[in-house]
Amino acid sequence: MRILVYKRTHIGDPNKQGQFGCHNCMGQVRANNYNAVIGIGAMHPWKGIDIAGKVTWIGIGPTKLSMLDGDRNPIVIFEKFSLYDENGPLAPPSLHPARLPRHVILYEGKEGYEDAYHDAKNIIDQLMSGDLNYSISDENVDEASPTNCRSKCKR
Repeated sequence: MRILVYKRTHIGDPNKQGQFGCHNCMGQVRANNYNAVIGIGAMHPWKGIDIAGKVTWIGIGPTKLSMLDGDRNPIVIFEKFSLYDENGPLAPPSLHPARLPRHVILYEGKEGYEDAYHDAKNIIDQLMSGDLNYSISDENVDEASPTNCRSKCKR
């Protein structure tokens, strides 16, 4: 299993409906080959958003849809999707944002990321079995606008 883990600086993408890229966040990274995604709150998220070090969302079984107007990167939806935003659990130490690059695709045997892969796979397995349940955030879910997100995320 290939698991995309990335640092998230804000909420709003993916949205409550599970559309990853609805505000064009993570651009070409969305087009990569992966089986699941885990969003981890970055150490310094946007002001007033309490996601640092938390598992903010999980998506399993991606389907890449048509592109945004004028963009070559797909919107991604998932067979199984859970959005936690500020209500997510703290990430395990191996997935702590200080230990990871901005984004990484983990897979079994990836050198230097063995513990991170094990912990990410465990999170995925827990969600699939129904053992991972946290309240879904309704506050500020669509706070990021396409204009704000493009200027902040496409660095």
